[in-house]
Amino acid sequence: AENISDAQVQSQIDVLNRDFRKQNAEASAIPSIFYNIAADVEINFCLARITPDTNATNGIDRFRTSKTSWTSNDDMKRPLKGGVAPWDASRYLNIWVCNLSSGTLGYASFPSSNLSVDGVVIDYRYFGTINTRSPFNLGRTTTHEVGHWLGLFHIWGDSRCGDDHVADTPLHHGANFGCPAVPSYNTACGNNTVEMTMNFMDYTNDACMSMFTNGQKVRMRSLFVPGGARYGFVESNLCGSEVTPSVCLVPTNISSSNVTEASATIAWANMAGARTYTIQYKANSETTWKIINNISDNILRINSLNSLTSYNVRVQTQCTNGGGSAFSNVFNFTTNAKVILPPPCSDNFEPNNTRSTAQLIETNRTEKAFIGYANDRDWYYFKAEAGTNCTIRLSNLPADYDIKLYDSKMRLLKSSENMGTADEVISYTATQRDSFILVAYGYNSAFDADRCYSFSIGTSAVAVIKPTQTMVSSENQHLYNSNAVAQGLHTEGGLKVFPNPAADEITLQILPELESDATVTLMNLSGQVILTEKRWVSKYENSINMDLSKISSGLYIISVKQGSQLWTQKLVKK
Repeated sequence: AENISDAQVQSQIDVLNRDFRKQNAEASAIPSIFYNIAADVEINFCLARITPDTNATNGIDRFRTSKTSWTSNDDMKRPLKGGVAPWDASRYLNIWVCNLSSGTLGYASFPSSNLSVDGVVIDYRYFGTINTRSPFNLGRTTTHEVGHWLGLFHIWGDSRCGDDHVADTPLHHGANFGCPAVPSYNTACGNNTVEMTMNFMDYTNDACMSMFTNGQKVRMRSLFVPGGARYGFVESNLCGSEVTPSVCLVPTNISSSNVTEASATIAWANMAGARTYTIQYKANSETTWKIINNISDNILRINSLNSLTSYNVRVQTQCTNGGGSAFSNVFNFTTNAKVILPPPCSDNFEPNNTRSTAQLIETNRTEKAFIGYANDRDWYYFKAEAGTNCTIRLSNLPADYDIKLYDSKMRLLKSSENMGTADEVISYTATQRDSFILVAYGYNSAFDADRCYSFSIGTSAVAVIKPTQTMVSSENQHLYNSNAVAQGLHTEGGLKVFPNPAADEITLQILPELESDATVTLMNLSGQVILTEKRWVSKYENSINMDLSKISSGLYIISVKQGSQLWTQKLVKK
């Protein structure tokens, strides 16, 4: 199984070229907040056609060894350790594909490393797109590791809120896993920014990666200038004649994406030898083409189109040798119909734009209302007994709305001020019987008189958790996986706790089956409950942040219960 096919190798080269040239299919789904800084890195990859001793090759060196698996100690690069030495690393990117142990997907050397071990190592089960294992089956492990080989750090800077030395990547709380919801807000670093979870240098699943940034492009390409660590590649010409085509190639693989009622993005394959491109387009019913010249990239946004109209488009390559190709085959796309907004929704709570006109609302049901003008305020109140868990939620927001919760004496209890149209959620446990006051308002006077927001107040009694006496020997208190601790991550039964060991804050991630409240409980080893909280979780909101700043150092048991599901995990508090 480790002796992978030539086709699997080529599939990985194809992925590298698409990812580094922003031709990957996922690029069309890059969020608008990051779309303008997503980069075509302008670095191409090919299988070598010439060996170091000038013989012909297909760029693939198969080596039989009696060693069954390898670690990240570089033995696969050393003949005396059962491996195979690299080709001249000043001119070749060496990639070792082998069976890596301990669940490692791959690793890479940084520029200026020892050339005898310089290159990238990838587990054969995650190399390319053929016979590979989900969710790392789309070749992005190699894209990520080649990013390291070209001088990129992890986007979180390998520390909590760390620096990756790239100016246009946002600050990250740490690594992201799986496929996080977009937008995913960073509230841990004091800036509440949207994290770039789709960047190739994060830890998300292959299908959820899509981009490098312009800043990362500058950092990588700086290696190829005179004096740069990878400058030897510039004149190597080890791809053979493939890099200097004798004819100007006709553009292929034309596609459309992000089509709206008035615009569309047109992309095509980047053609070898291209200097610029020319694009022509027209409505299908017209005879005259509109022309756009000197397009430097292989992607273009066309604006000022008519809604619900069929368009023709064709592309021509302008080559470095001064010639131009024929036009491509005509590609067709149709713009969307004009969006007609629904009629204004019904708001049964007006007038309630002052504290004195606050409306009583029932709990455990969903209502709708709208903020109809600048500086409009929607005031409500509800009643709750002592010990009641209250979850207040604003959803389906047409604009950037926020909420605040007060007691009957107008003392601020909590607020929720997420950016954009993300749900606003407040969780609060009543300490006494009271009438609680809620106000919803638009940030910076935002409003929408045509579209409603939804809001609900879910209430439930605090669960009584009986302490469980658990006998744990002092020796076993320290038995936890050292590898997991080194990574700051423990996983048991679908519960992730990180960092672990923890300082003042932890994040819990679970895989819930329901959309409902979950009870989080922290106990010491004697079964004593240190704290308990209820949080709303769903498959889209499955992360819980907890403040441990007032908890003493030691070993604890943390549990999350939702319905019939129960997850537990050991937690070390530093």
